Amino acid sequence: MSELISSAGIQIAGIPAELFSKILMTLIIFLFIYVNYRGASETGLIGNIVTMTKIVILAFFVLFGILAMVAEPGWLQRFTVDFMPNGFDSVFIAMGLTFIAFEAYEIIAQYGEEVINPKRNIPWAIFISIAIAVVIYILVGIAAIGSTTPPEGMTSWQYLG
Repeated sequence: MSELISSAGIQIAGIPAELFSKILMTLIIFLFIYVNYRGASETGLIGNIVTMTKIVILAFFVLFGILAMVAEPGWLQRFTVDFMPNGFDSVFIAMGLTFIAFEAYEIIAQYGEEVINPKRNIPWAIFISIAIAVVIYILVGIAAIGSTTPPEGMTSWQYLG
């Protein structure tokens, strides 16, 4: 965060960007502690707000990434020339490393007692949440690989790696 603040040339009240970043993070931590202290309904509401904020941020990343990608001549080569030189084995290894991000759907099953018609609704909720996560991951991957301009002699996936 401090790099983002300093690269934007922002200096707040004469505080160095790195110190401002630490102060901001500390305030955010105290905010979440306070929300958890207030109760479960406030925690759930803030959780929903944070989740929707992350989805909006990812949507902007995908939108602007794809716009930057199609504005670049030869963007299709990033997905065709030397795209998977190590084959599908490497893709499956990477999938195994990112699988942790998909484990949150198990929370759906934990609320089975509170769901109307859990035999029908819980499996549907799990499948829908996995489908949404897969679509978001694929779109972010396409935007990241397609909009990155690697240094000469490197491919996008090598540079991002």
